[in-house]
Amino acid sequence: GTLILPGSGGAPGKRIEALNIEASLPSANATLSFDGSAVIDGKSVHAAGSVGSLGQLLDGNAVPMSLAIYAPSYLGEKAVFNGIATHQGGTFALTQFSTRAGDKSLTGSASYKGNLLTLHPLNISASGNTLSGSVVADLSGAVPAVNAVFSGQTLNLDALSVKPGAAQAATTNGPAGWSDAQIDFSALRSVTAKLKLTAGELIYNNIRVSQATLQATIAGGKLSATLPSFKLYQGAGALAID
Repeated sequence: GTLILPGSGGAPGKRIEALNIEASLPSANATLSFDGSAVIDGKSVHAAGSVGSLGQLLDGNAVPMSLAIYAPSYLGEKAVFNGIATHQGGTFALTQFSTRAGDKSLTGSASYKGNLLTLHPLNISASGNTLSGSVVADLSGAVPAVNAVFSGQTLNLDALSVKPGAAQAATTNGPAGWSDAQIDFSALRSVTAKLKLTAGELIYNNIRVSQATLQATIAGGKLSATLPSFKLYQGAGALAID
């Protein structure tokens, strides 16, 4: 079938076509399995997963969960999730979970209770970068409030920004240089956030900054960021962006 979601902020709603969902639950204590596919705004999405025992989960016992998503236009590579789920006293928890897609991974534990989502510990690995920390999100308001703290030895932003095929293009055509294309900051209005990131070395545009601590806030659609102190080559400095 076809499903059209309500629009927001003057933008049209998502159009979901060729929607197909199948689920199987032979008994209350059996494995719940599901499989679904759709075309969202012309882009194909397929997902399949299972819950070890829905009945055991509702009774407060730990059960395995898995989910695989294949959405080339959105994720680029197949994403696979595995974890152990429990539901007790109004708290839904995921322990020892892992999500992997190509060279990217997300591992840790999560809990959700009373509109409060907590991910701690949380480990992120992507393109040779590894960060450890935690995220707390308060979803009770109209705009989510997020507080995140991460640290790592090296954060290479150049490696994170490379897209498939971009390295070859850069080698052939030379450095892209600065772009004068307009940047859309409208997404900043959809969240309030505080972020602290500490890295032994920060690499951007082949510039290496040592002992960097980045503190950023997002509020009312505005981004403020500071590097209170860092070392650059043989000197030291501070930076503020508002």
